[in-house]
Amino acid sequence: MRGTAARHDAVDGSLGSLGSLGGLAADEPVPVLAYGMDEGTGTTVRDGSGKGNNGRAYDTTWADGRFGGSVRFSDDGNGWIATPSSTSLRMTEGMTVSAWVNPSKTGTEQMLLKWANAETDFRVFASEPGSSSPSVVALGDMSPPFQLPSRRTLPVGAWSHLAVTFEKGTFALYVNGEPAEMRRGSFSPSDGAALFGIAGSNTAPFAGKVDEVRAYTAALSPAQVRTLMETPVP
Repeated sequence: MRGTAARHDAVDGSLGSLGSLGGLAADEPVPVLAYGMDEGTGTTVRDGSGKGNNGRAYDTTWADGRFGGSVRFSDDGNGWIATPSSTSLRMTEGMTVSAWVNPSKTGTEQMLLKWANAETDFRVFASEPGSSSPSVVALGDMSPPFQLPSRRTLPVGAWSHLAVTFEKGTFALYVNGEPAEMRRGSFSPSDGAALFGIAGSNTAPFAGKVDEVRAYTAALSPAQVRTLMETPVP
C-alpha cells in the first residue's frame, strides 16, 4: 500500500448545553465522506458516502480494525491518506468529523484529521506534546488560531472513538461517545471546494491505526454521536 506524492502538510468549557447541539433529531444527517477501511489491499480507500470522495493511501499498511479492517501508520511518521479537493467537502457552519483511533505512542503532537481549503484549516489531534490528550485546532480569519484541548487521555494500543462537532460558533469534542470539552470560537468556515486528509503532517506525524472515518456538513447531536460510534461504515 505504497505510493509517491507530495505530503499534504499545512495541510474546557461548560458541558451543560451539549444536549442541545445538533438539532437534527428529525432527520439523520448524511456523511460527505465515510471510510470503512476494509479494502485490505491496494492504495485506494473507498468512500462509502456515495459522494465519490475516495482517498489514496501512501506509505501505510492494512491491519485489523475496530470493525473489519483499518489503516496502520508506522512509527516513523511517513504515512498519510489524501482526498482530492471537492465541492462536496465544502466546509459549512455545521460540521462533524469522527474516527476510531488506536495510537501506538503518545507524548508527541500527532495530527489525526485535517479538513481544509485555501482559507480555512480544521484539524483534530490525537495527542499534544508531552501528553496523550486529543485536541482541536481551527485556523482561518482569526488570530490567534482557535484551540480546544482535552483533559481526557487516549490509551496506547487500544481503540478510542473521537468526534468533533461545530455549530453556531461552538466546538464540542467527544471521547468514546461522551462529551469531553466544549468551547465557543470565532471560526468561520470559508466557502469553496475543500480537501480532507488523515495523518501526514511533517511536524506532527501520527503513529497507530485508524478506522471508520466520517465527515458531515452538519453538527451531529450527542445521541447521534453515540450511535455513530457503534455503527460501521457500510
